[in-house]
Amino acid sequence: MTYQWTESDDIAALYVYKFGGEHLPYTIEEIAKKKGIKIGSFKMRIQNFGALDDKGGLNNYAKQSKAVYERYNTLSEAELRRLAFPEL
Repeated sequence: MTYQWTESDDIAALYVYKFGGEHLPYTIEEIAKKKGIKIGSFKMRIQNFGALDDKGGLNNYAKQSKAVYERYNTLSEAELRRLAFPEL
């Protein structure tokens, strides 16, 4: 069964793309596991944001990822972290 990515999943991937995991209490692997996403899929989604940012990455991105990028890309680290990880 194919995983159905949510906007929340994409926001988390965008956060990791832009800011890495230095400001988070868990690793990329733990984020993927918490969300029920295979780690390889999560890493590819992160790379999709590189393509959207014209910095390489994987060009076969979802429409939802593009919409998330366009809507949230300019947020500060703290603002995007609050959206991506509201439990923190």
